[in-house]
Amino acid sequence: MPSGKTKFNPSWMEKLDNIGKTLGSWCKRDTGNEFAGYCTVCMKSISCNSDANNLISHADGQKHKENMKYMHDNSQKRLFGSAPKPSSSQGGWDKSICMQVHPSHN
Repeated sequence: MPSGKTKFNPSWMEKLDNIGKTLGSWCKRDTGNEFAGYCTVCMKSISCNSDANNLISHADGQKHKENMKYMHDNSQKRLFGSAPKPSSSQGGWDKSICMQVHPSHN
């Protein structure tokens, strides 16, 4: 193992961040880096230098808090649409599409 790095530990997902959310509600293993978690809210990789503290620190960041607000805000904007209806030879069913939209925070 590289010096100063710790592999992502799935048991950390049961821990709480400082606002009482489980880490697993917004974090998962980074599939491209065994030494990192991935914030599904911020779409960002987070290094695990010794334990879950970097993940918890990430949750305390302003961008993460703002992104969480948009993810859980009941007044969030949604776009609805439908894929074109296939012909009966394609099964005859219709798929609905829903996307959430929130401002980018650079």
